[in-house]
Amino acid sequence: MNRHNVAIIVVLMGILSNIACRKSEDQNTNDTANFSSVDKDKVVAGPIRVDGMLVDPAFQKFDDPNNSPLSVFRQFRGALLADDLDKVISCFASYKRAEYAEFYKKLRPYFRKMAEDMKGLALKSRRENIVECELLRQEGDSISAYPIIFVKDEDENWKIQEL
Repeated sequence: MNRHNVAIIVVLMGILSNIACRKSEDQNTNDTANFSSVDKDKVVAGPIRVDGMLVDPAFQKFDDPNNSPLSVFRQFRGALLADDLDKVISCFASYKRAEYAEFYKKLRPYFRKMAEDMKGLALKSRRENIVECELLRQEGDSISAYPIIFVKDEDENWKIQEL
């Protein structure tokens, strides 16, 4: 990835982070910062590097770092890298699994490339049981953003609803 693309990612992460912070402040959430690789009292302001990707610092505000949209996304990306179709599908909400299973079966030869092209994750909006994000992907010489929606399932676990 060249310097121009890194600069684009940093700018996009900053813009999306500011949007998420403004929305969070508007909703008067009383979340406490908690992130597996960040001290609870030291919330980082800029993008964080997680698994080689730039990640929106707003993910630090989720109460449980092992049950958050970011943790599900990390499992999803890891499953792509490991070529594990069953784990890829398990990251989706139960009512979407059959639909995505067919889709990802066809894409299986490209799993590693798909994961390697994922360059960042930015939090766009957060409500009680729904989180909207932007997945930043490398496409040739440019970076594109794609919506990804996370929801809490019946057991209060975060899952991907739409990607």
